[in-house]
Amino acid sequence: MILNGSRSDRRPSRREDEQLEKQYHDSTLPAGPDEPGIRDLLLICLKEHYGRFEDCAVNVDDA
Repeated sequence: MILNGSRSDRRPSRREDEQLEKQYHDSTLPAGPDEPGIRDLLLICLKEHYGRFEDCAVNVDDA
């Protein structure tokens, strides 16, 4: 563990460990990323930037 730029080998106390476990179990974060949502957002950003997405992408099957 690094604190204030210096290395410390101090292990977390039992109380700190229990608090961390509670936060982990109470978390409403999903177990993994929303990949379809991220993909859709990326496509929206690319279309906004480039205009028509077809103008900036090459279909490998057509090449």
